Amino acid sequence: MAISKYNLKKVRETILVSLLSAATGVAFASFLKYAFFNADANTSLARFMLLGGLTGGIICLTFILIEKKLECLFSKPLWVVIFAIPLIYTGIIAVEYGVIFSAVMGFEDFFGESLILETIAFSLVMSMIINFSAMLNRLLGNHVLAGLIFGKYHRPVTESRFVMYLDLAGSTSIAERIGNIAFHSFLNDFFRDISRPVIDCHGDIYKYVGDEAIITWKSKEGVAQQAALEAFFAIRDAVRIRERHYETRYGCVPRFRAGLHYGEVIVGEMGDYKREIAILGDVMNTAARIQSECRPLGVDFLASDEAIRELRPCDPRFTLSSCGEASLRGKETRMVLHSVARA
Repeated sequence: MAISKYNLKKVRETILVSLLSAATGVAFASFLKYAFFNADANTSLARFMLLGGLTGGIICLTFILIEKKLECLFSKPLWVVIFAIPLIYTGIIAVEYGVIFSAVMGFEDFFGESLILETIAFSLVMSMIINFSAMLNRLLGNHVLAGLIFGKYHRPVTESRFVMYLDLAGSTSIAERIGNIAFHSFLNDFFRDISRPVIDCHGDIYKYVGDEAIITWKSKEGVAQQAALEAFFAIRDAVRIRERHYETRYGCVPRFRAGLHYGEVIVGEMGDYKREIAILGDVMNTAARIQSECRPLGVDFLASDEAIRELRPCDPRFTLSSCGEASLRGKETRMVLHSVARA
């Protein structure tokens, strides 16, 4: 089975991060050798470097591979997430480091020279700090925490972005049939399921508005691997995998439509209490209007001519069909729209 360009890119990124982690492990092990074990003539620098490289690379690769398995924990109360995930990470580090140390250095030196207690303590503290930062990033949105800390958007700036409005189809009838409490759970499940494919496609869920999600990409991220188009179909695949869950619990599977536009927006901090990084501009309103044309035209995914021009040449994974010019509510000029499907 042929691997797509996007999946190939993810594999390359995984290998690169693991190799960088291994290189960091080699550097750190070399430092330990000269700083604390220089007098130990029985253990060569090469063995220390091998220990560091294997530890850094294997532990990093393990974390990447189990990341999706730990996604279920993020639906738990916040205090569970803050403490449970660092404990899991620390346990993995302790076990893998112990096995690698015993294989490289010998088990007889494990309790005397492995620094296992120091490794566990350091790993637990670092895991809690990193996990807490990651949790804040999930609560605020991708890159929002860094933007607020470093003041990137303290003064409003103009950026070129792709904006997608993703709307849950038939939400009113679903809510009437299953009730408001169940519909809230249905909507929450749907928004949770779309998070991973959006992140994997380098997008940012800017805001949830009722039964809609607003997703944005900076120009470079949206164009790379046609991520602004791929995200819609990645979301569809993620929902399809969970069809049985939705059918069993709610008696229906989410259907959705999306509109994609591209242009300049204003990005800047807004407010004091519950401060946020707000995105404003005609592009936001136009993307919503494009999405509203999906139902009359009988399609699930529409993109503006501006978005398609920015993405050209279009990847052969997608097929475009011109829908001609459309008169959007609140717009004086007609816009050329394209329906997007998988090839």
